[in-house]
Order: sequence, then structure tokens, then C-alpha cells
Amino acid sequence: MKHFPTVLALLTLLILGGCTGTQEAALPTLLIVGSVQPGGAQLQLLEDVRDPLATPPRSLVPVTGSSRPLPAPPVSLDVVERNGSRSELVVLVRDDSLDITELHFFDLSDLDTGDPNFFAQSRTPIDVASILPVEVTEGLPVCLTQVQVGPGTATGPGRYAALLDSCTGAGIAEVHVIDLQEEEHLFSLANEFTGVRPLPAGIHVDQERDLLFFASADFGETAVWSTPLTGDTVPQLVGNADLDLETADRADLAPASNGIALLADDLLALVPFDAGGDTPPGPATTLTAGESILPDPLGNLETLVVLSRSAVAIHDGPLNGDPEEFSLTAPLAGATLEPVERFAYLLEEGGIEILDLFPYAEPPADRLLFREVAGLDDPRVISWAFASQGAATTP
Repeated sequence: MKHFPTVLALLTLLILGGCTGTQEAALPTLLIVGSVQPGGAQLQLLEDVRDPLATPPRSLVPVTGSSRPLPAPPVSLDVVERNGSRSELVVLVRDDSLDITELHFFDLSDLDTGDPNFFAQSRTPIDVASILPVEVTEGLPVCLTQVQVGPGTATGPGRYAALLDSCTGAGIAEVHVIDLQEEEHLFSLANEFTGVRPLPAGIHVDQERDLLFFASADFGETAVWSTPLTGDTVPQLVGNADLDLETADRADLAPASNGIALLADDLLALVPFDAGGDTPPGPATTLTAGESILPDPLGNLETLVVLSRSAVAIHDGPLNGDPEEFSLTAPLAGATLEPVERFAYLLEEGGIEILDLFPYAEPPADRLLFREVAGLDDPRVISWAFASQGAATTP
């Protein structure tokens, strides 16, 4: 059995190495990319290879033999112990024409660029639609768009999962929480707690707090709520934001530094976990046609990053002044943040854009790099993990 440091441990090593001038062995960063190919949907591993003597000095190289078929296109990914060992990948796949809505699971604990066999299924797939009671779905189709998984427990890794169902329309959604070990439905927000009905903007499971966060409409404002994944208590109010996610054409919810970030069209707001009695700052203007917020579950960034299909905006502070904007090379399909070295990987048609989010006094000219990847004509989702074997770094 191989063992490798957690994300937090690697972050500590990076800081200590920078302070002492020592050189630490780096673990290869692997990107997990979900796409649709002519032969069907699949996952594939890419290695972020950095070699100052090569041309170019940074490239994204497919790991030979790492493609894994999926029965339907992937629509969402999450990782068990996402701020720790990142031990398991959870993939939500869906194809309405084939009546497929399933969760698939892959082992990330022993990834090895020299032996892709370690990238294997870790559990039996779960047919989600079949375990949701009829009284929950009310006979309507299930349109799951996002999965968030809970932390590992003594009874099993990542036992609970929350699933966003945006099929109900009219700007309203449902959140279904299921027990992955028992393969049974636990509860659904909007059924048990009809007074706090979720919006389809998004959900977030904080694996450190073991809480599910979601947004609801509150008389023209947006309220952020939290509830345990076990459903033991009614949702608790976290805070309000002076923006309207219910009527927005584009809306998103994502974890940010010490809070939940909300996007409604061209307005961005932060609802802190603990405002300390202070009034949170009002919404800031952000990227025109912004569609999503880059999730920061570790809370490592001092910025908020907003993404559209064609551009990215970086807010420092996080909401002070005008954001710094960059145009993307190709249409965006997804994004993920590697918090140790603070690189965001932006999945696009034909390749991946690498965004450097380190807080430079003067950002480098190559802060945004596009790298072509063959076969990414129809990309869907992206995540990352560290390989379990180290490689020498360049000082």
C-alpha cells in the first residue's frame, strides 16, 4: 500500500520549503477529465508535466491506459476527503434518452502514472433514480445536475451524498440526500422542509463541518442555509445577500474563503460563515455573462474567481475594486482548483487553460496558459488528484 500526504500537509510543506529554501519532492498533479468521445463517454487521466528544458516547459500529457468508459455523459464530480487524502472520485452520469442516472466511484488513493490499473472502480455503481421514492419525485423525471459527497466516517468512506435536482422548473429545485452504503434515500429538501425550498443555483457539502449548504429565495434577497447530511435538524440560516438568485438568468453557489459565494447575473456576493456582528459587504459587479464561481473548498484563496463561457475574472480582496479579466482560448466546459500551488485548470474545447492564482505583487505575463489536449472536442467535467509517487522538482 502506497501512502502520500494530504492536501493540507502538502500545503504546509510548500510553505516551509519556501521559507527555508529546501527542496521537497513534488507529487505529480493528475487531472481527471470527463468527456464524450466517438466511442462513448469516458474519464481519462492527464499529467501536468513541468520541465524547464522542454518546449513548451509545461504540458498536459495523457496517462497511457488510463481511459475508463462510462455508461452516460458525466455531469458532475466530487471527491471524498477533498481537502485531505482525496481518496475517492464520485461521478454523476446522466442520459435522459437512455433513462440512466447513476453514481460511479473510482479509487484515487494509489494513483501511479506508471501503472494506470490503480485508477479502478472502488464501489458498485448506484442507480440513483431507482432509490428515490415516488412520493419524492412525484412521478416527474429526475434531472440531477450536481453531486456533493460527505466526509469519510468510521462506517465507510463518503457515506452520504447530496444531489441537486433542477427538474421542477420555475426557478425551484430539490436536494436529495442518500446513504451510499445502504443505497437508500434519507431525505429531500423541499419535501420535508417545504418552508425553505432550495434554488437551482447549486449546493455545497462542507466536509470539515459535515454540513450541506444551499440557497433559497427570501423576499427578493437570497438566504443561505445549512443542514446536516443526516437530516437530524431543520435547516439553519447562515446569512442573507442583497441579490436575487431566484430571478437571475445565470446563478451559482460555491465555497469561498470563510463563507459561501453567490453569483446572480453580473453581481457577486459573499455570505460569511461568521460575520461577527458586522454587516457583510454588498454585492460587487463582476464579469458580464458570468455563469459560475470557481469553488475554493479549502478557503486558501484571497480572491473570488468568476467564469463565463469565454472569459475569467479575478476579484482581489475578494470584492474590492474592479476584477482583472482574461479572455479564454476556447469555450469553457468546467473548472477545478488545485490549492497547494494555487493553479486553476479551466476545461475547454480542445484543451485546458492553466490559471496561476498565486498572490504575486506583479502577476507574470503568462498567468494564463492554454495547452492543447487531443480528443477534447466534447469535454464535460474536470477534477484533480496527486499521484502517489514523487518526482524531482526544479528549484
